[in-house]
Amino acid sequence: MSEKIDARSSGDGSTSTNDPAIGVVARSGDAEWVASTVVRARRSGYQPIVAGPVGTEWRTYADALDAIAVETDGGPAAGGDPTEALVAAARDRGFPGIVLYDQRDGRLDVEGSVRRLHETDDYAVGALTGPPVDAGRVLVGIPAYNEAATIGDVVAEGTAYADAVLVVDDGSDDRTAAVAETAGATVIEHDHNRGYGGALKTLFEQADRLGVDHLVVLDADSQHDPADVPDLVETQRRTGAEIVVGSRFVDGGATDAPLYRRAGLLVVNVLTNVGCGAVTPRQWVRDTQSGFRAYSREAVESLAADATIADRMDASTDILDHAVSRGYDVEEVGTTVSYDVEEANSRHPLTHGLTLVRNLGATLQRRRPLSTLGVGGFASWIVGLWVGQWTFLRFLETGALQTSTATVSAVLVLLGLLACVVAAVLHALSIHGE
Repeated sequence: MSEKIDARSSGDGSTSTNDPAIGVVARSGDAEWVASTVVRARRSGYQPIVAGPVGTEWRTYADALDAIAVETDGGPAAGGDPTEALVAAARDRGFPGIVLYDQRDGRLDVEGSVRRLHETDDYAVGALTGPPVDAGRVLVGIPAYNEAATIGDVVAEGTAYADAVLVVDDGSDDRTAAVAETAGATVIEHDHNRGYGGALKTLFEQADRLGVDHLVVLDADSQHDPADVPDLVETQRRTGAEIVVGSRFVDGGATDAPLYRRAGLLVVNVLTNVGCGAVTPRQWVRDTQSGFRAYSREAVESLAADATIADRMDASTDILDHAVSRGYDVEEVGTTVSYDVEEANSRHPLTHGLTLVRNLGATLQRRRPLSTLGVGGFASWIVGLWVGQWTFLRFLETGALQTSTATVSAVLVLLGLLACVVAAVLHALSIHGE
């Protein structure tokens, strides 16, 4: 057995040996599986050690993800037993024990496996696994724009919870596409930046073409935890809901967003629900701006054919409006959203909030012109007439014309009439478009 052991360090520059290591047995063709397991171990705070045959792709992934790599020649008969190599590497590095993961039929239960190790006097124990996702074909879809720093980890872990991972690189000018592909994703590249909604539409179109049972969309910046994907899929399978939202604001959900952001989201949530016509408790969505969503096959097919979904951030509102208008069931599952990631707070919250409100207004005008422009225009017309009447009565009493109020009256009446006409035209066009 030839053995190569690389000393890897934790974030502060030194390798921690206070906790047990997670040992992963790699084989030829296992690179993506190895990558997702290494990421899961690291996210749980444990050092991964990977052992496998010399000269295969798994080593590249292990090195890139700062795992300890042990290359072995041959199988057990040739003295190259990978489990023995993992145990030896852990002892040499001073770890108090090691969990050995050599299974392909389930997801690694990191914490359960470590507890199992602590409950025994053995230095090494086999890993515990959870059941694989078993709810039809699952596609994880990730819209990405200049996310080279984080997309690799998100893709690597996403592969453990889906049949495939699809990344839409929305015209990035960094290495987002290359990193995502290396981590195991299929990548579709836009030749220019079309916006978040544009990337979502590509995901819907591709998921519809593939005929998947569940499309789970999550962000590329590590704010969403791919380990929550099975919860969304299971909820969708159990309830039959067309859309399941990973929510920060229901039982089981959590976020480290600052208070002012949560207050702003509360306002946006109310405006979005009211604007989309979600008037019953069953229709009300408590986290309307969450991008972590699971879509059923029916929803994917319908959304892929909806040309009215906007290209920018207002797509999230358009999708909920689409769901309400078609009577879809929308369920929410508690998830954790982290803002403690690089560039998660790059946009000023006030600017972002105003953009969301402006986008909501544009969506309502486009989809419900009579209830927005029409009602507003009629109100303007009524107020204008009232001001005009008051001005006329004052003129009869005093003989002096109040030019300022007369001007206000004329402007309100004209704007009101114009808004009503535009609303009627847009309404007619929307009916014709349907």
